[in-house]
Amino acid sequence: MLQVSKQLKQGYNVEQLDDVRIIRDRQTTPVIDAPTEVSRGFGFLRFPSIELSKAFIERNYPSIYLYGAETAENNSQAAKVRIDFSRERDERPRGEKEGEWTCKIVCFA
Repeated sequence: MLQVSKQLKQGYNVEQLDDVRIIRDRQTTPVIDAPTEVSRGFGFLRFPSIELSKAFIERNYPSIYLYGAETAENNSQAAKVRIDFSRERDERPRGEKEGEWTCKIVCFA
């Protein structure tokens, strides 16, 4: 995740992030925190303000490019990553109508 933060800072001028979360596949990861965890292909960026998240989306929508670790298999080729707003998951029962919400997280997949 440090690598993602570094790429966002260098390539997209993202100076402030509260959190970067890459969602991992539990079923393909034999040991928690193993270095071979497999990404499920999406993650979340948390910005300190809505204004910073909006500015990031406005500058880069609909996608950014991120590079994986440089290995012989992938030769560090860029992955096109779709970006959009998301919101916090709350604890209401499914099927309940949605009300107003405020997003501070930008989703990338």
